[in-house]
Amino acid sequence: LHVQQSQWGTDDRLPIIRIDSAADEPGRFREPAVALIADAAQAADALCRCLARSGRKRPSRRAEIDGHRQVVAAQMARLQPQLDFIAAMRAALPEDGILVDEVTQIGFVSRLAFPVLRPRSFLSPGYQDNLGWGYGAALGAKAACPERPVLAIAGDGGFLYQLGELASAVQHKLAVVVVVFDNGQFGNVRRIQEEQYGGRIIASDLVNPDFVRLAEAFGVSAFRAETPKALGEAIGRAFALRAPALIHVPCGPMPSPWEMILMPRNRGV
Repeated sequence: LHVQQSQWGTDDRLPIIRIDSAADEPGRFREPAVALIADAAQAADALCRCLARSGRKRPSRRAEIDGHRQVVAAQMARLQPQLDFIAAMRAALPEDGILVDEVTQIGFVSRLAFPVLRPRSFLSPGYQDNLGWGYGAALGAKAACPERPVLAIAGDGGFLYQLGELASAVQHKLAVVVVVFDNGQFGNVRRIQEEQYGGRIIASDLVNPDFVRLAEAFGVSAFRAETPKALGEAIGRAFALRAPALIHVPCGPMPSPWEMILMPRNRGV
């Protein structure tokens, strides 16, 4: 365990202890009060032992934490129908299943709201947000973990980047279930144009195929679901096939989650 003491000085907030495996990482964005260069599990265990030996105790912060949770829950409540679709997917995906996030309206909210029950069971491009990565990544996850259910989500625009990989799924018997949320547009691009460019819309609307018939042309079983309940039922049927499957979900515009996603960075945290 190697400790780097920061020269950053004092702050009006609680001091930050940061754990990293590489010595050049801690100061890249903001210097912590203390940087620990170590394996995260070992460092956390050592810190817990130090705290136990110190004998210092503080009053419970349960009420404070519950208050924060209530504020976040109130902010999250407006993200419908995304939350209901995410709840349906969580209920239909077994605990050891893998969800592969995509650059889509459901994907953005899943980063905030999808309950992750096991390590390495939620794969996301994060802030890289390279559109179209999801289905190929899901096929890779299934090839690496053939015994685990894999559910991929995609928008119509993102899925069109890799729709030819349906052939790969069939050829290599990769039983990934992909849910395509189809709003007929690059939804995030259109929202940016509406909010930041005075509604000057360009190159954000799509002309889509019939995704169910398209999947079937590849020999992939396909379903259509228009509600969260129907989606959950379709995922169950698709997993039971133990073969590649596609679920088409027609949808419209959805409320933006970006205020919640970007808020910490805007506050300088």
